[in-house]
Amino acid sequence: MLDTVNRSSRAFTFVLGRLSEGKTIVELRAYARALRGELQPPVWFTPEATGETPPRSSMTWVVPVAPGSKALACVTQGPPAAWVPAALAVGLPSRS
Repeated sequence: MLDTVNRSSRAFTFVLGRLSEGKTIVELRAYARALRGELQPPVWFTPEATGETPPRSSMTWVVPVAPGSKALACVTQGPPAAWVPAALAVGLPSRS
């Protein structure tokens, strides 16, 4: 499960995915800084789940992804367009 909260006046899209072998979140952040309005992910980032959170709202997403190290990016349309990537560890659900 993934909770998103959008306090802004623009919708944003989350993109949860995995980085290719040998790539790091630091490289994804550098890619995001160099975008200059481009919204396409790099070929070495494979999206596994996406969703849009409308302006001034919150949503809870249930996304079917395999456990492991992931990258999460919040993306806004322009102007200006922006990617905000972060590392995320996805674990197995706990059993009660």
